[in-house]
Amino acid sequence: GATAQGIGSGMANTIAIKNQTGNVAATSAAVYAFDYENNSKTDWHLPSKDELNQMCKWQRGQAWVSDATICNNTGTPNSGTGASGFSSVFYWGSSENGADYARLQGFDSGSQYSDRKTSTYFVRPVRAFG
Repeated sequence: GATAQGIGSGMANTIAIKNQTGNVAATSAAVYAFDYENNSKTDWHLPSKDELNQMCKWQRGQAWVSDATICNNTGTPNSGTGASGFSSVFYWGSSENGADYARLQGFDSGSQYSDRKTSTYFVRPVRAFG
């Protein structure tokens, strides 16, 4: 599968999930993200675990130190273009954690978790990352 976690691996993970039998946009965060279209752009994907972490740091106004630095609940929320609409909740990532679990990111605390793929969380499709 779709176990890659690094920056730049979200699209490959998304395609791997999309190609798994039985996944459709109504029940799969990755398929929903892949099928998303905005401003005539169709190259969207579900972010990997590390891409989600970078999004969280950006949204919380935290300076980039390294890709390994984990987002936390400090900083002033970013109000720039694209920053609106983030909820203080969890967002699905494309990094699977076994057959039945996937990674997610809490944008309120910055914490990263795994949960059953049957759980319901928000989806934030992204385009090329980096």
